[in-house]
This record gives sequence, structure tokens and C-alpha cells, in this order.
Amino acid sequence: EIIKKDFDIPVFAMGYYNPIFANLENNIRMLSEVGCEGIIIPDINVEEMRIIKPIVRKNKLKMVGFVAPNTGNFRIRQIVRYTDGFIYLVSSYGTTGIRDRIDFSHLSGIVNQVKKVKDIPVAIGFGIRDAKMIDEAKKVSDGAIVGSAIIKAIIDNPKNYLDSISKFFRG
Repeated sequence: EIIKKDFDIPVFAMGYYNPIFANLENNIRMLSEVGCEGIIIPDINVEEMRIIKPIVRKNKLKMVGFVAPNTGNFRIRQIVRYTDGFIYLVSSYGTTGIRDRIDFSHLSGIVNQVKKVKDIPVAIGFGIRDAKMIDEAKKVSDGAIVGSAIIKAIIDNPKNYLDSISKFFRG
């Protein structure tokens, strides 16, 4: 609710499968009630997406699917089938966090694979650390996802976090 008050952008909640699944219907309903656009569950698999998709749809939320550089065509088709928000294309292997360098050129082929299955937005995330990386991601996809760098900007300047975030995007 705080973010929606300060920014005129769609907000997607991100959380892990087990805590969400523990009280699934209530958790999904609450996300809808506070104004979330959709849900991002990084550790969900296709089988679990199939289970929760009807509940997500009933609450008028969108589901985000994850595709990694090593995801095969068959699996991409399955993931896209249950995705209606956007595809979160993982930029590189490893854990989330700020990276020094990302090779965006190899990701354009994956974006094309997704688009052949369904015309759905594809955004690149994991390791986006500055405005230059955002621009590079946008050259080969529909957008960039920034998480860790924004959290760092907020932690570094909690009283003026809006200034920190604005500065981040301006470069």
C-alpha cells in the first residue's frame, strides 16, 4: 500500500512458495485487496503453477513465470501457458543480487523463444545494478527488473528513499 501511494506503477508481490501455499487462498486474497497487480514466486514449478493459477485468477491477479538461460523449449511452453503477467527472464545463474556484468546478447534468443509461444512481456532480472544495465536489458526485452539495487538504495538512505531510487534510475 505504501509503494502504491508513492508510485503510479503496477506492484507485483514477491514471495516463496511454501509460506504462500501454507495459507494459499487467504494470502492471494490479501494481495488482491491491497492492490497488487500480480504475484512473483521464484521457486514455483509448473506443476505448482497449475495448482494455484485458478486461485490467482479468481482474485484478479496475474501470475509471473520464470525462465532461465538453460530452460528448454518444452518447459518454456509449459511456463508460458500459466503466465499472464510477464515472463521474468533470469539474466544469469546463481542467486539474486547486483552483478558487475551481464551478457545480454545471449538473452535475446530466449526472449524470441518465449514470444513464439505467446505474445507476453519478457523482463530481464537478477543483477541489474544501474540505469545503463536497464537500457541494455530493454534493447533485447520488454523491460528490466530491479530488486537488490533498489533495496540497497533504500537501506543506504531510509529517510529519503525516494531520492535514492530516483537517482538510481537517472544514473
